[in-house]
Amino acid sequence: MRRPAVLGRRIACLLFAVLALLSFILVLYLGSHSRLIGDDFCHLVSGQAYGPWGNLLFWRNSYNGSYSFYFLQGLSGPLDTRAPGLFIVITVAALLIGFVWLILAGHRLLGLVRPPLAQVILVVAALVWLAIDGLPSALGIYFYTVLSRHTLPIAILAIALAACCEVAHRVRSARKLAAACLIFALLAFVNAGMAEIFAFIQLALLTTLLPAVYVMIPETARRNSIALSIFGWAATVSGLLVMLTAPGAARRMAIYDARGLPLRSFGEMLPQFLESSLTFIADSQYLVGLIGMLALCLFLMLFFPRPATSTPVRKPMQLYLPPLLLCVHVQLLLIPLVWSHQSDNPLVFGRFSPAYAVVVVSHTLLVLCLVGILLAQRNINSRLLKRPEYWIAIPVLTLAFVFALFSLTQFRSVDSRVQRYGFCSIFILLLALLWQFHFHFRGTRNNRFPATAIWVSLVMCMSALIPVAINLVINNGLYLYTLSFVSFAFSIVGFICGISIAYAINLANAETAAIPQTRMLAYGSAIIAIVIWASTLLGNARNISKFEQFSQAWNERHQLILSSRESGELLAEVPPLLTGSPKALGYDSRPFYYWETYCASDEITALLEEKYRA
Repeated sequence: MRRPAVLGRRIACLLFAVLALLSFILVLYLGSHSRLIGDDFCHLVSGQAYGPWGNLLFWRNSYNGSYSFYFLQGLSGPLDTRAPGLFIVITVAALLIGFVWLILAGHRLLGLVRPPLAQVILVVAALVWLAIDGLPSALGIYFYTVLSRHTLPIAILAIALAACCEVAHRVRSARKLAAACLIFALLAFVNAGMAEIFAFIQLALLTTLLPAVYVMIPETARRNSIALSIFGWAATVSGLLVMLTAPGAARRMAIYDARGLPLRSFGEMLPQFLESSLTFIADSQYLVGLIGMLALCLFLMLFFPRPATSTPVRKPMQLYLPPLLLCVHVQLLLIPLVWSHQSDNPLVFGRFSPAYAVVVVSHTLLVLCLVGILLAQRNINSRLLKRPEYWIAIPVLTLAFVFALFSLTQFRSVDSRVQRYGFCSIFILLLALLWQFHFHFRGTRNNRFPATAIWVSLVMCMSALIPVAINLVINNGLYLYTLSFVSFAFSIVGFICGISIAYAINLANAETAAIPQTRMLAYGSAIIAIVIWASTLLGNARNISKFEQFSQAWNERHQLILSSRESGELLAEVPPLLTGSPKALGYDSRPFYYWETYCASDEITALLEEKYRA
């Protein structure tokens, strides 16, 4: 039996390694077709003309206070048309390095056994790829301005947090700690200055993750961790104040005020926020990253268990009442969402299409199962006391429902309420399973892992909702391409849930072995992860011809404009970029012009005219 298991494990790992390699070949190849569009010209030409500091001051005084972003544009100005492709390589590499370092440094800080480097690289490769695949807009990775403002800061924050983990673990001198706090504060300040929206997200993360320091971090490193967190928080607040008090920010707000947009009251915004947030986070692409990371981490940690850092609790697994009540209550609250479906005829209520009937049946089945388990809780617990090895049924059945509900959200033309129902049910089931393990390991050192996983998952999801709240306040003033953090947040939630559930299963196995069932769960998770990862690759590979067509059309137009300029011919009008499928790159279907002058002052327009048309 051992030889087939080892062979299956090696085959799965080989497939994951191939998928990881293909993922980065694909994203870098598509990135090589990225070109300057719209705002890119405004920012780069001003950076070339004014230099880093001059560019920062020009935009701060005229339109935007994002000091780090415009300083970076000044530094990268000499790259000119090479900037988009090069920055994609830099960002992807920084994301890989940052998350790999963060995982390894986090293990050292928490006193856990160091995982094999190959496994960490594989997990991070999946996390980065699934997050890129789930970006609200492809502009988040293939549009130079958006990439540097909203995606690159995620990598910088990961690297900064990894360095903080190393400092908190190693430093014992007060002088060295003070120096580290100042360096981290500088990094947090610089990172906050890339974009206002990311500064708000960074502030929320540093604020809400602080309680996790008290729960997770050993006492020897807790003081260092708290000091670093406080300095990072203060630096982020300072960065926000610098941006919000910029003269250019006031001018931009005056433009919004001139439109005469009505102000919403709190009573109007609250229900809109609840509706918008549920619609926003239930997008099926976010679930792809969450479930993909969950399945991959389950496979790796269940098939490659590491020694526990403490002695397992010698007591049989039981079903606990609070998690069951949570699941039942949430599913009952979802009844209006599931049963309010109208048929195509608005006069008929309650006639379900065959596809939607599947959701109704699934919901009914889940509610009946939960109620049945709740009523039979005592009987089930008494049987678990007699046959402790049956405990594995609790995580297996829960995860089976999670994967089944996820599959419902992946059908074509699925009703939006299916996605919302699927997300809510999946998230609550995962939290309930972690809560079950929390009760089982309570009173021991092992208890902090499921509890912290619940907390971090909630924090990441709440941080992802911050753009929704800001968007409502400023009357739909945000674009999807500003929300790169959201897809990374959900992939990280899947990673956190996966490693915590697998860790708890391995600990419970040390008490009452259920090795064959655990191995089957690992195989099933591997199959799901491979299918999800491969499908995202195929979906993105279909855009290769569209990206090639876009870059070819851009090159031809760019060469036409440069040739006309060099021959002394002044073009009466910059020709639009005609390409067949701009939506693949995240743009709308309007023609692409060489640059967009609405984003720039008359001075920048003159610089553009002088460089490309004079």
